[in-house]
Amino acid sequence: MRVIIAVGRGTGARRLALLLGFVCGLVWLAFSTASHGISPESAIGGGIIAFTALGLRWPRLGGSLLALAGLASLVFFILLPPGRQDMAGFHPDGSLDYCFLVDRETIDGLQCEEGTFWGEVTGGVIVQFHPDGKLKSCRLAADATIAGQTFKKGKRIWLDEEGKPMPKPADP
Repeated sequence: MRVIIAVGRGTGARRLALLLGFVCGLVWLAFSTASHGISPESAIGGGIIAFTALGLRWPRLGGSLLALAGLASLVFFILLPPGRQDMAGFHPDGSLDYCFLVDRETIDGLQCEEGTFWGEVTGGVIVQFHPDGKLKSCRLAADATIAGQTFKKGKRIWLDEEGKPMPKPADP
């Protein structure tokens, strides 16, 4: 009850905002670390904690950075990818068309990268399949040699129906 009265009078709003910033940052950091280990995605939680800490000393700077982080989250999670917010899609015949992997997986002999928010922002981690179920495209989680060509970890590859490398198809 004291918190509600204090916020109502304006004396506890800053404390409540700082508490909320630290809790949100810690929760984000904990869940991203638990699901992916320390990864670039963990930086989002770390950033929220850092911005909140800046707000302890410089309230306007910390508040401004938190507001920008909130707007960026809104844009990246809600507004940007309409129609691609689902985790899997299917071809008209019902076979798997694309998905995001929970962990690194070996598909058709190639180790494909797990699907993370940061991975999608920095080049795409969606895994695509041909209608017959063979791998069409993924971001490599390890170096690979396919049909005599060497591809480096982190590179997106595109394969034809026979599993041979091909250039990226034109967008429809």
